[in-house]
Amino acid sequence: MIRVTARMWPAQLALLQRVTSMKRIFRILRSVAPVLMLLVLVLGIARPAFAEAGRSDRPYRQTVNFKFYGNKEARPLLDKVAALAESHYRQLCGSLGACEYKVGPIDVWLSPNAEALAAEFKGISPMTVCAAGVAFLDESRVILRSEPGASMTVIEAFDHQLAHVFAHAHELADARPVPRWFREGVATRLAGERLFKQLESSLQAAPKKRLSFEELTGQFPERGALVEIAYAQSTLLVKRAIDDGGVDTVVKILKDTGRGTAFDDAFDKRLSKTPADAFKQLERDLDPPKSPSSTSTPWAVMTLAGIVVAWWQLRARKKHLTAQSTRGAASPAEEELAASEYEELPPELAPEKAEPKRD
Repeated sequence: MIRVTARMWPAQLALLQRVTSMKRIFRILRSVAPVLMLLVLVLGIARPAFAEAGRSDRPYRQTVNFKFYGNKEARPLLDKVAALAESHYRQLCGSLGACEYKVGPIDVWLSPNAEALAAEFKGISPMTVCAAGVAFLDESRVILRSEPGASMTVIEAFDHQLAHVFAHAHELADARPVPRWFREGVATRLAGERLFKQLESSLQAAPKKRLSFEELTGQFPERGALVEIAYAQSTLLVKRAIDDGGVDTVVKILKDTGRGTAFDDAFDKRLSKTPADAFKQLERDLDPPKSPSSTSTPWAVMTLAGIVVAWWQLRARKKHLTAQSTRGAASPAEEELAASEYEELPPELAPEKAEPKRD
C-alpha cells in the first residue's frame, strides 16, 4: 500500500491519483461485465429475428406516395404491390374524398411474421394472428402479411389498410369516434368485389351465428369464427348506406364526425335513419320469408280441420242428392237450396251439378 505523506512531490501525488482512478474504473467494469455480456447476447439473438420479420431502416423501393420495406423473400410481392400502388392510391383517395389532405409518403412493410414486425413499432398494435394487415394511422404506416391466407389477397389487404389511412385523414382536432364496424365496413367494401361476395356468402351460410347490433357495436371480435361474420355484417351495412345515398354519403359521415358531430347524429342526418334502424332493416332482408306450413303448426292444424269439415259436408250433401233422386225429381226450390249450399265451398271441392233428366 502506498502511503500519502506531506513530503511527496506534486508529480508523485498526480501519479498516485491516476492509479487510484484506474483501479476504481476497473472495479466498476468488473461489476457490470455480466450485464454487458448479457446485453450483447440479447442483441445478437434479436437482430436475426428482426431481419426475419422484415425490419429494415432503408426502403427497398420508393414511389411518389409510398416507401416499401421487406426482406429478400418479400421483394417479388413488394414489386407486385408497388406496380399497382399509385393507381390504387388515386382511386381510393378519390372514393373517400381525401385527396385534399396531405397523406404520405406511406410506409408499406411486408413480412411473413407480421405480428413480430408490428410489435417492434411504438404504440398499441391491433395485429393478431388472423389479421392480414394493420395500419398505424398517425404514422401513415401499413404492415402486411406476405401470406395473408385464403380470405384476403395481398392486394386486397393493401387496399383495405390504405382505405383506413384515407378515412383517418378526415379526423381533425375535434373529431368524434367512429364505430369499428363502420370503419371496417368502409375499408372492406372498397377492397374489392371478390372479397365482398365472399363475405356475403359466408354470412348467408351461417345465419345463426350473426351478431346482434349490441355485440357489433360493443366488443368487435378480434379472433375466432365470429371475426369473418362481424366483417361481413359491417360490410353489408356500409353497402346499404352506399346503395341508399352513394359513396358521397359515407364521405360526408366521415367528414361530419371528423369535425365534431357524433356518429349516430351524422348517420341519421345523411341517411334519415339511425344505425340501429339500418341494422334491423338488414336483418329483416337477410332472413328469408317464413313458410306457414313449416313454421306455423296452428295454421296447419286449422287448414287440415277445414278440409275434413268440407269433406264431411260434401259427403252429407251427396247422400241428400241420392235420397232426392230416389224419391223423384226435386222441386225448383230444393234445387236452388242445394246449389246455394255448394257456393260456400272452394271450386275444387264443390261437386258437379246434376243435369235435369229429360223425358
